[in-house]
Amino acid sequence: MTLSTLRCGLCSCVASEDTTLAELLTHARDAGVAAVEIGYERSAPALADKVLRRQLIEASRGHDGLLRSLHAPYTPDRDLSSLDEAERRLAVSNNLLALQLTRDLDMGIMVLHASEDPIPEGLRPQRIDSALNSLRQLQEEARRMSVRLAVETMPPEWLPAGLDEVAAFADALDPEVVGFCFDINHSNLNADPVAYIDRFGSRIIAVHASDNDGIRQRHWIPGEGIIDWGGFAAALRRNDVQAPLMYEVEPETELAESIPMLRANFERLFG
Repeated sequence: MTLSTLRCGLCSCVASEDTTLAELLTHARDAGVAAVEIGYERSAPALADKVLRRQLIEASRGHDGLLRSLHAPYTPDRDLSSLDEAERRLAVSNNLLALQLTRDLDMGIMVLHASEDPIPEGLRPQRIDSALNSLRQLQEEARRMSVRLAVETMPPEWLPAGLDEVAAFADALDPEVVGFCFDINHSNLNADPVAYIDRFGSRIIAVHASDNDGIRQRHWIPGEGIIDWGGFAAALRRNDVQAPLMYEVEPETELAESIPMLRANFERLFG
């Protein structure tokens, strides 16, 4: 069996918000980065402002193949699991706008959250049902646009969190359209990350990589916390996960220094 080759990717949060997307993409390509995800910090303003939207689309040109995914904005008015029907429908509408932007940027994947507010334990079943109702609607529009949805695995307070919740989402949604964004920083707070990969490897179409202390999400650079990156990498290869490892971190250095530093970190841990 041929093992998958791990590739280095970056979320746009590695750059300060005053850095243009064109600058970020140029630095990423020069450093040999395989893929970039446009984060919520850039997608949200672009959805609210037509000028910024046009600028984002213009900046993406000339970088074919580098832009891979867009992270839909997440705020309380975008909570797909809301039990208030009007709020839920608004959340679906807001995610549809993000889906349209994903297609306009010629990217094949949109990462999204199934919930926003912390979920009270007694309401989890109802909120799961509401989230799945929303995702089924988005799934059909994504199918029409030829975009795949990547539902992000979440910390314990949100949905979906544990292995059984992720399984419930996997069973309820079309695998041809909906996969998962495996966020190791989040999932490490619920169970052994390797267990997620071994169970859902075929459905993992995006990966967020950052470290933590096992207590709360930290978004530290891989190697700064307690996560077993060797076991993580072996599980990805064993399950033939093809998604690049998108570093979702915020280095406190200038872009010209931070991207080569993150690329070197990737080579040290996964090369």
